[in-house]
Amino acid sequence: MKNLLLILLVGLAIEANSQLTTYRTYYDALTRTKLHEEWTAKPSPNRARGVKHGLYKEFDAAGNLIREMQYADGKQNGYSKTYYFIPDPQQRPCYGKLIGDFNFKNGQRHGTQKDYRCDQGQMSLAKQTEYNEGQILSEVSYYRNGAKEYEKRYNGLNKEWNKGGQLIAEYNLVNGVESGLKVLYHDNGQVKMKGQMSDGNYSGDWVAYNADGSVLSRFTKDPDVYYFTYIERYSSKGTLIEKTEYVDGLHYMIQYDSLTGGMTREDYRIYSSETKWGVTKQKILHYPDAGAMAKFNYNERNGYNSIELYDKEGNRVGGGSFSSEGYPTGEFIVLRNPENDFVWNYAEANRLYKINFNETGDIIGVEEFDKNNTLTGKGMFWSNPGFQFVEAEAWEYYYSNGSIKEKGTFKNGRKDDEWTLYNQDGSLKAIQQYSSGELKKEQSTSEINAKAFADAKNDLISRYANYETRNRNPIVQFYQKRAKGTERYIIFEKGLVLVNHYFSRVQNCSDISCLETIRKDLELVESALKKYQKQSLGSLPVKLRLAKKVEKIEQLLLN
Repeated sequence: MKNLLLILLVGLAIEANSQLTTYRTYYDALTRTKLHEEWTAKPSPNRARGVKHGLYKEFDAAGNLIREMQYADGKQNGYSKTYYFIPDPQQRPCYGKLIGDFNFKNGQRHGTQKDYRCDQGQMSLAKQTEYNEGQILSEVSYYRNGAKEYEKRYNGLNKEWNKGGQLIAEYNLVNGVESGLKVLYHDNGQVKMKGQMSDGNYSGDWVAYNADGSVLSRFTKDPDVYYFTYIERYSSKGTLIEKTEYVDGLHYMIQYDSLTGGMTREDYRIYSSETKWGVTKQKILHYPDAGAMAKFNYNERNGYNSIELYDKEGNRVGGGSFSSEGYPTGEFIVLRNPENDFVWNYAEANRLYKINFNETGDIIGVEEFDKNNTLTGKGMFWSNPGFQFVEAEAWEYYYSNGSIKEKGTFKNGRKDDEWTLYNQDGSLKAIQQYSSGELKKEQSTSEINAKAFADAKNDLISRYANYETRNRNPIVQFYQKRAKGTERYIIFEKGLVLVNHYFSRVQNCSDISCLETIRKDLELVESALKKYQKQSLGSLPVKLRLAKKVEKIEQLLLN
């Protein structure tokens, strides 16, 4: 009788579960020897396999259980466990050990949840969380050494610690949002920052401290104003180095020199959610040691409207304006120091450059001046990003008396090709050859003069030595071929006397001015010979036949 009753009970159990269907998936779909998943499901409209109901299991390719979850009507309900299966050979001793222990209620996490970590084969609790139907009530996290990292509560006091167990933060959450007093600590236990939170944001007055307890900064937050309404920052020595105040819709920021306390910078900014660092309306750089100042005025796109540079007396000495498209326009004055850097501090500068721009922002000319406003150079600039410039194309520089000092060309800010140097009296000083800023060769005045003398002497020799036989000269050709035997030929004969007379003095010359005098005399003879090719001769041939002295020939032929 007892055995019969047991058979009936078993039969009823099977019948009660006859609507559940078991499903399985495999890593090898054809042979079906490596089980991947196994679960039961109950029928459900519009779902071919129904919905999960009962226990779900998942295995790795080696057949080890890696996950099991309980379902009710398609939703997780009951316990859920995950086992270590990350393919890390160093953690092999952890394979198959519990790494996640969760509970669900109607598809939502509910109750105690535990996460574990594997460290060199040892399992340890990483985090424990309490849920109520999907809502976190509290959470505790642990470092690998087992010390608490933090305690969080959805409502109530929250705490955080460093690995050494030192409390580093205390704050309150109201419905998961920070509200009330918040205190942060340095690792040595000193307060790091302290103030009130409201709806997850800073509110009211806050103070930040260094690890030694000295004040690092103070700031105030008004919930109706984006960004802070007041900020003070201090150096490690307690000196005020920055202050920001919110006035009439603008944040006015001042920076100070940590040693002298002098103002070094002013900023007027507008902060909003769209601009992380604010839109700057005006920036003023101060140079306390020099008393100089630079003002930068901006448009609504955070681009320049104008730049103004001032000396210590408050006189505007540089800068310029920008077009609505953002191009510098008209005359713009920039400053340069002895190290060749462009600077905003007038006291550092030893040169000023007046740059002329056209309406599209192209440079059309540059003039260089010293600080006495004396013109020292003219040329062109090529503009680099960041409003920096380098010399380009042809440049010439001047002495204080206005005479030219040197001239040549630049390539990408470096001297290139030939540069000519002059003395203040205008005489040639030297000629230099550059390649990308490197001096390759220099010729001194004596070398230049020697070459010029040799060139001039060789030129006279090539033009006037053996003049009567130089038949390629059209003047000589005329008299030798067309005028020979005529009264005009006497003009050539007497002209030849003058040519040989003047040319004979070439060997006695020691400087180029001597050669220049001879050249002018010789060219004057050639000019006369050319003139008498067509001009009426009158009694000139007769007079020339009678002339025996050079002086008389000169008087008749050249005057």
